[in-house]
Amino acid sequence: MHWTGISCQPKTFLPSYPFGYEVKNYYDLPVFVRDYKGEKGVEAVGSRGYYMTGQLAKLQRVLFDWVQEKIESKGFEYVIPPIMVNEKVMYGTGFFPSSKNDYYTVNLDEDNLYLVGSSEPSLMFLYNQETLNQIKPKLLMARTDCFRREAGSHGKDTQGGIRVHQFPKIEMVAICNPKKSSQVFELLTNIFSEIVSQLGLHYHYLEVCTGDQINEKS
Repeated sequence: MHWTGISCQPKTFLPSYPFGYEVKNYYDLPVFVRDYKGEKGVEAVGSRGYYMTGQLAKLQRVLFDWVQEKIESKGFEYVIPPIMVNEKVMYGTGFFPSSKNDYYTVNLDEDNLYLVGSSEPSLMFLYNQETLNQIKPKLLMARTDCFRREAGSHGKDTQGGIRVHQFPKIEMVAICNPKKSSQVFELLTNIFSEIVSQLGLHYHYLEVCTGDQINEKS
């Protein structure tokens, strides 16, 4: 990772397949057209609402099960964290104040809670104010629903299920000695690379300098 300078792209993974037919966007595939109920979701929720049904819902479940098992096999502990947290959690993990407007609130005047846009804050806060006297890093993972307002994204990615307000996500978090951070970071990126490579997906590995990152990632 570059802490100064410019971002760079040191490697890519571009598998070549002899499809023999026209490649379509995922939202044009028959299973998506049939089982993704965007219009009904908008009726129930409003903008960017959806239902996922039938084979599409089963496909997502199987894919998430496979990814979760793979991550657990690398030594990560599966955690079911809270998906509603208070400001102390969000500020303490660096997610506030930079992205505060993108979070849904829950009875803000009385409960002062936020629906998480990622399980990272909840996972990191699990060991808040604790001293971990251990040589090995603490490896945690969670599989939760997440929520984002997508403020400022009006008109972007309106087809398909990309910029929706509610979505499931798997997160990996590592708590370690700073001297081990580069080694642990490599473990995380290797797991990502293994997953997308085995799925046969194209991907780019991008090293981003600090100046190009938002507050919680820098």
